[in-house]
Amino acid sequence: PMPKIREPADVIIKVLKTTISPDDIDSLKRNTKAIVKKRRLGQECIGEITEVGNEVSKRKIGQRVLVSSITSCGHCVSCKSRLYGDCQGGGWLLGHRIDGVQGTHARVPHGDYSTFLIPSHVWDTELEDDLVLCSDILPAVLEMGLVDGGIKYDMSIAIVGAGIKGMAAFICAGLYAPREVYILGVEDNQLEAFKFIANGPEFESTRVYILSQKVDDTVDAVLEQTNDEGVDLVIETTGTPVGWYHGQDIVKEQGQVTMVGGQGRHPLKKTCLENFTLTAGVG
Repeated sequence: PMPKIREPADVIIKVLKTTISPDDIDSLKRNTKAIVKKRRLGQECIGEITEVGNEVSKRKIGQRVLVSSITSCGHCVSCKSRLYGDCQGGGWLLGHRIDGVQGTHARVPHGDYSTFLIPSHVWDTELEDDLVLCSDILPAVLEMGLVDGGIKYDMSIAIVGAGIKGMAAFICAGLYAPREVYILGVEDNQLEAFKFIANGPEFESTRVYILSQKVDDTVDAVLEQTNDEGVDLVIETTGTPVGWYHGQDIVKEQGQVTMVGGQGRHPLKKTCLENFTLTAGVG
């Protein structure tokens, strides 16, 4: 059905570009309890505003916007602390607790704070095609995988998983000129994509090791290259217990492991859904 304004801060958009994200796949597997039958999926999109609620002041009909996968009211304690995923009236709603954006139109709550204007000079360009990845995958991996992991220039990094989240982590890692990057993956076509990305100018001074778990003992390979020390930062993107165990095995003492794939049946799923921090050590 055509979405309608339900709350005065809502906007309705005509969906122009969208994606199928790893979270959508996970939802199809019914690994997310909040998903109900006939829920329309989709959380990343660019759209044109076609209707606005009477409390919307920053958005107008006809504007083209990037829709954030995380809805934020802009006023609650969490939003003022920039913890938008914990917004008391928002968070992960689209394609999760309300219908998402994989359709012709979608309702976006808190339109003033959950959308970002796209300048008209990039409409219908390749740049705009790329911008749709800024709805969720790129900023999520940058924040939770790298920034939360204390990323610094000239670090050694391992990315566990060669899917779209792993690729996003690799692309974002290029911003910090890492000394070494280890990619642990399974699928040959995905690993070939990493080889293509590794040829970019941002990795000219980086040693990139692409390790196939079909061929290599990837944990031993990382430890051998690092003289059994491990890496400074592990970004775990598979959302599986095996990925988590690999991360523990290849991180150096006092290093960092971040998890950006903790949906589904992962034993540490709540660390993602509730945004709490887990630390460990020996007294």
